[in-house]
Amino acid sequence: MLIFSIYKHHEAPGDPTLLGWITDRIDHFLGLEPIQSVFLFGMLIMLIPVLVLILYFMKSRKRFDS
Repeated sequence: MLIFSIYKHHEAPGDPTLLGWITDRIDHFLGLEPIQSVFLFGMLIMLIPVLVLILYFMKSRKRFDS
C-alpha cells in the first residue's frame, strides 16, 4: 500500500540532520542560550491562541453591543 509507505520514511518525527541544522541556525541568529530559546518560543506559542481568543471576544462583544 503506497499510502502507508510514508510511515517507513524515517524513524524520527523529523530528519535529525535537518533539525540539528535549524536549531544551530536559530541559536546563531538569536545568540541565546538553549533555555532562553525554549522560553522565548514557548511564550510565542502560548501568545498566539491567547491573541485569537482576545480578538474573538472583542468581536463578539461588538456584535452584541450593536
